[in-house]
Amino acid sequence: MQLDHNKYLKRCLDLALRGASGTHPNPMVGAVIVSETGEIIGEGFHEVYGGAHAEVNAVKNAKSDVKNSTIYVSLEPCAHHGKTPPCTDLIIKHKFKRLVYASHDPNSLVSGKGIAKILSHRIEVIGPEDLDPEIVAEANYLNRAFFKILNRESWITVKIAINENGEMITVPKQITNSNSQKDVHLIRASHQAVLTGSGTLIEDDPQLNVRFSAEELGLAQIKQPYRMVLTSNPKINLGDFKISQGEPRARLITNPHNTLDLSPNCQGQGLKLKAIISELRQEGISKIMVEAGPRLSSSFLDSGLVDELIVYQNTNNRELIKKMGLKLSPILIDGKLIPGKANERDDLRLCYKLTN
Repeated sequence: MQLDHNKYLKRCLDLALRGASGTHPNPMVGAVIVSETGEIIGEGFHEVYGGAHAEVNAVKNAKSDVKNSTIYVSLEPCAHHGKTPPCTDLIIKHKFKRLVYASHDPNSLVSGKGIAKILSHRIEVIGPEDLDPEIVAEANYLNRAFFKILNRESWITVKIAINENGEMITVPKQITNSNSQKDVHLIRASHQAVLTGSGTLIEDDPQLNVRFSAEELGLAQIKQPYRMVLTSNPKINLGDFKISQGEPRARLITNPHNTLDLSPNCQGQGLKLKAIISELRQEGISKIMVEAGPRLSSSFLDSGLVDELIVYQNTNNRELIKKMGLKLSPILIDGKLIPGKANERDDLRLCYKLTN
């Protein structure tokens, strides 16, 4: 029987997303076990860092013997002993007939090593080069942050909402629908930290935490992000604001000289932001979401540090971003319509990468 690789790999990707809040610094991975007749007999995903990998959970959840079945995995199986044993050994032990994986793992401890071992046991391997390029692109996109962080770099996401004139919202005003608000909480849950500025802190008094349940967001669990306020005033008392509520405790971040020049013409602003991001990376915080006002958001966007810009707007005009006058050119990489509830307008969430 000819198996539909795209169908099962798509299921792997859907499963992998359920681990978005708990797997860092590991990648998100999903696995599906398919019988020779095309029936899914086992599923699993990597739920939490240090816990069982997707392949292990899929075998554990299998409802029948997996011998001679096909295992689909969104990412190349690991081949080294870390917090858990190698998944390649598991695949060999259970005598799978075939391995299909959608994305190479560039980690030097993994890349190609396990595949060679699996092939030596006469297990068929179908990798990214043999698959539909679209499903491979989806798998690579899923772990885009992991791949960059693997090179000891940070991943920065800036989230903004813009009005019909292409202007970032400058005052506490909700222009997006309730489903978009829920979507923002999902993005927060997938980052280690949420960073804002003192202006937003004072004007909006945000909490910047995740206030939906794991079930509501389709996640296995929620790991609350660190909440950080970038300011030139170290005397701000966070206890006066909602951001002080809950764990982990919010913190102030000031630059070394206790001044933060975020004016558009400041030649040194990128270097200052780079120093702050570098310091956070040294602390192990490398996946950061910026939810701030126009001033700080624009400074990040101009700095060259931003990997993705996520824009929420309540109009379907995909050219609206051109009105923002960004220094770096935005290239659309993903778009999603977010339907509103009763008496709400539909929103559009657009994701861009910025290039020179």
